[in-house]
Amino acid sequence: MKRTHGMPEWVYWGLWGIRSRAVALGFMWFCVLAGMAAVWIALDYPLAWLGLEFFVAAAWYWLAVRWADAHDAWAGAISD
Repeated sequence: MKRTHGMPEWVYWGLWGIRSRAVALGFMWFCVLAGMAAVWIALDYPLAWLGLEFFVAAAWYWLAVRWADAHDAWAGAISD
């Protein structure tokens, strides 16, 4: 992701190194699945509740992709 004029820091760092919207959405869905696995594993291993941070990462990807969509920040990126 190239930095565009007016792009907030949280969007830039959330999509840093990601070249397409499809890859960003893939990371988001991976985080959702990893968070669900962490909940399942936490039933036996309480320390696995730390895996709930994957849901925070998924929300961050989702919000950053929405911002990039709304502000046409994917122009110049590899097409989906």
